[in-house]
Amino acid sequence: MGCKPSSADVSEPVRRPSNELHELLEPLRVREHTPHVSRMPTSHASVKPTSKEPRKHRDVMSIFAEQGMILDSVHSTPTSSSSALLSPSLMQQESDDMTRDTFSSDLKVTYGAASVTGQRNVNEDRHTAETSVIHDKPIGFFGVFDGHGGSKVSEYLASNLHQTFFNHIKQRPSPSLDRQLKEAMLVTDQAIYDRSIEHGSTAICVAIRENEMAVASLGDSQAILSTYDGQVVDLCASHRPTQASETQRILEAKGTVVNGRIFGVLGVSRAFGDNDFKTSKGAFKDKFNGDLVGGDPEVIHRPLTPNDDFIVLGCDGLFDVMTPEELAQYVRPRLALQSVQKTCEDVVHHALRLGSTDNVSTIIIKFHV
Repeated sequence: MGCKPSSADVSEPVRRPSNELHELLEPLRVREHTPHVSRMPTSHASVKPTSKEPRKHRDVMSIFAEQGMILDSVHSTPTSSSSALLSPSLMQQESDDMTRDTFSSDLKVTYGAASVTGQRNVNEDRHTAETSVIHDKPIGFFGVFDGHGGSKVSEYLASNLHQTFFNHIKQRPSPSLDRQLKEAMLVTDQAIYDRSIEHGSTAICVAIRENEMAVASLGDSQAILSTYDGQVVDLCASHRPTQASETQRILEAKGTVVNGRIFGVLGVSRAFGDNDFKTSKGAFKDKFNGDLVGGDPEVIHRPLTPNDDFIVLGCDGLFDVMTPEELAQYVRPRLALQSVQKTCEDVVHHALRLGSTDNVSTIIIKFHV
C-alpha cells in the first residue's frame, strides 16, 4: 500500500524455510544460470502475517555458508567498526520521539515524529528531522529509515544523511534540489559499503526549500501529500522484488525471486546497505551482472502550493495496514484539533491496533500558508 506499484506487483508471503535453500542456490554453482520467478496470488488478504514472529533478513554470505560455499568477503570488518559513527543519543534510545511540535518559521512548517516497537523484539526504525539555512535559503530534511537485519545502517542514516545532503548544497548550490538529494543518497550508500557497516535499511526522505520539495524513496517506506481540497497524492515509488521492473533487473543480474523475495530471503529490492547483495562489487562481482539490491533512489521534484496541507512519511509497518486515503482521513481531523506531535503518536498506535506486527514510525509535516 502507499506507493502505487505496477499491476504485476504482488504481495510477499513468508519466506521458505532454510532447508529448501539448496534448490534456490543450485543455479549459482554452474555458469549457465536459469532464474526462477514464483507466481504468487494477487490478493492482499493472502499476505496477512500468519505468525507474530519477526521476519529475519539474511545476507548472501549466510546463504552460501549454509550450503558449504564459503567465500571470503572483501568487506568483512569487526562489528564495532561502525559504532563510532553512530549518534550516542540514538544508540541509547529505542525511540527518539519528539516531546512537542517543532515549528520552523523560516520553512513555515510544523512537524512531529513518533516510533513504536510494536510486536517486534527491538525497534530497528530510525528517523531524522533537521533544518538549516544555506546560501540564505531555509531548508529542511526529513527521513524515515526502516532497518532490517539490525539497526546499524538506519542508525548511520539518521546521524549522517541529512548532513551529507546539506554539505552537497553548500558546496554545489546550482543543481536542482532533487538532484542534490539523489547524489547525497548515492554517496551515503557508497560510504556504508566502504565502511562495511552491517545490515540494511529502506528510506523515505523529503527535502523542502522555499516553494519546492524533493521526495526520494529507496525500498518500501512511503510518503503521501494531502491537500486542503481533499486530494491525496502518492509521492513515491515502491521497490519490491515483485514489481515487474524490479524483477527484471534482479533476473538480469543473475538473481532469483522466490516467494516474492530475493533468493527467498529479502523482501525489498532497493535499500541502503545490504552490502553482500551489492553484487556488482566485492566477493560476488564475478557471479552476478549487477546489484541484486539496488542503491539508486527514485526522486521526484514538486513545487509547493498554497493548497498543500500536510505530508506523512512512514515505514511499511504503517502502510501495510492503512491505505494513503485512510491515512489522510485519519490525520486530517486530528491536525485540526490537536498538535502535530500528538497526531504522530496517535498514528503509530492506531497502526498497532489495526494489526501491524512491525515497528511503526512516522513523521508528519504540516504546512502553514
